[in-house]
Amino acid sequence: MAVAPGMDALDAYSQVVTSVAARVLPSVAALAVRSARGAGAGSGVVFTDDGFLLTNSHVVAGATGGTAEFGDGSESRFDVVGTDPLADLAVLRVHTPGAPPAVLGDADELKIGQLVVAVGNPMGLAGSVTAGVISGLGRSIPARDGRVVRLIDNVIQTDAALNPGNSGGALANSTGEVVGTHRPGTSSPNCSPPAGYAGRGSASPGYPYRCRRRSRSGPDSGSVSAWSRWYRAARPAWPASTSATS
Repeated sequence: MAVAPGMDALDAYSQVVTSVAARVLPSVAALAVRSARGAGAGSGVVFTDDGFLLTNSHVVAGATGGTAEFGDGSESRFDVVGTDPLADLAVLRVHTPGAPPAVLGDADELKIGQLVVAVGNPMGLAGSVTAGVISGLGRSIPARDGRVVRLIDNVIQTDAALNPGNSGGALANSTGEVVGTHRPGTSSPNCSPPAGYAGRGSASPGYPYRCRRRSRSGPDSGSVSAWSRWYRAARPAWPASTSATS
């Protein structure tokens, strides 16, 4: 983003963060779920204009649906369309679509030290924005499904503050393109704060999953855009619309 002549570095930084927040916030939902494990919360990112969202599988673990609240105050019930615990990704669909879809960027173009903005709903604080830099690329983190454990590769590390409730939210580059979804380092199923949780204001390392416009991998790879293509291929098998009210 070009900086106006005479604008100091702090103003330029603020200009980037505020413009990204304005672009991304309308596409991020605060999710509330209830399952046999109890109540939980997280975030989700709208990626189609007909109401499909991406989030982390652990946000909706054991649940078939829940409630999504958007920045404009609108609420809608959602159904869990599909989950992949070994990629920690899930696709949801709201009953009453209307939020604008986020624009997906390309995580392969990220560089260490690059500015990124995290948008989510930590600890029920809807529409929260934090900023930081790319701390590392090509990280690996474990994902579990029962007794099966696998490593998710090519994960982004950022120092932007991410706390329970941020899971499934958007990590965006300086142009407002979503390049990953959050998984705070302190997350646990349904985003319940674990023992030793650092609390508000902590800059816990986060590990957003990568987005790729041209991913060559399948939906179990942890690639957000691979899941969006999987959704488009599987969509004819799903109900064309959901009549339930929000």
